[in-house]
Amino acid sequence: MTESRKSYIHNIPAARQLRLAQTETEALLWDAVRNRRLGGLKFRRQHAIGRYVVDFFCDDARLVVEVDGGIHLDPQQQARDHLRQAELESLDLAFVRVSAGDVSSDLSAVLARIMDAVRERGLYGTPTPPLPQCRERGQGGEG
Repeated sequence: MTESRKSYIHNIPAARQLRLAQTETEALLWDAVRNRRLGGLKFRRQHAIGRYVVDFFCDDARLVVEVDGGIHLDPQQQARDHLRQAELESLDLAFVRVSAGDVSSDLSAVLARIMDAVRERGLYGTPTPPLPQCRERGQGGEG
């Protein structure tokens, strides 16, 4: 078994534990993006990717959203965050980092930043549903 596969397996229980112990700001953001509430996009929370667990992940846009609390102000933590982000970006993942304070004070701006990142990745929210087919049309859709 490869090292990355092995570490991925071991991070699933960690991800489950983190889901149970989410912060208030993570819960607030999760409520806004869950069940395709943001642009029809599917997000996962506390999602294991390789040896890491990310706060939120949208597979369709290959987008990671990280909510940074006070601990992320520490220079050593910032260095670890930078290395972690670089490793995940090497997997063609994009990052949006938001502060916990921004999630609490201006959630709509945070959601707009996430959608901007999705658009930059080439996705523009909910796809337009197909138009209903009229039964009166002839074979091949002719009028």
